[in-house]
Amino acid sequence: MKERLTTSHKPEHAGERHRIESAGGTLNTDSGVPRVGGLNISRGLGDLQYKLPLKDIGEQSISGGQEKVCVEPSKKGDLVSSYPSFKRYTLQSDRRYFLALTTDGVTNTMDDETIMHQIAESKHEGMDADRVAAKITEKASKAPSSDNATCVTVFLDGHNVRNQE
Repeated sequence: MKERLTTSHKPEHAGERHRIESAGGTLNTDSGVPRVGGLNISRGLGDLQYKLPLKDIGEQSISGGQEKVCVEPSKKGDLVSSYPSFKRYTLQSDRRYFLALTTDGVTNTMDDETIMHQIAESKHEGMDADRVAAKITEKASKAPSSDNATCVTVFLDGHNVRNQE
């Protein structure tokens, strides 16, 4: 069984679009894909030019990316949020699991099914988690629209699960 544990945080999704607009931003659709400035993500730890208070990243009072989101001086919040979404998942002692943490540089070039198939196949071939992650990022980096691709792969054995009561 394969299950996505998180939501893809993209400006094109209704909830993220609403959060960005409520923060005082508008989406840049010049490329045909909704973006926050030039970014096609809406959550991340960096990108301080889209966080409160607005950071000046150049000689101008606002950056080109900030201009593309039509940011207003009365901005009410971060356009790119640092808050992650997560959920708790209870592991079963009779199962084995793997976890893939990826950046948009991977998920923009491969869908979830392809990523999970690559992990399962590589694990079956005897590769360790580090090598599997490297193989996924190598494949993503070769795609025509590749971006900075990062993947962390973790193998979990349910036999070592401790029940918490």
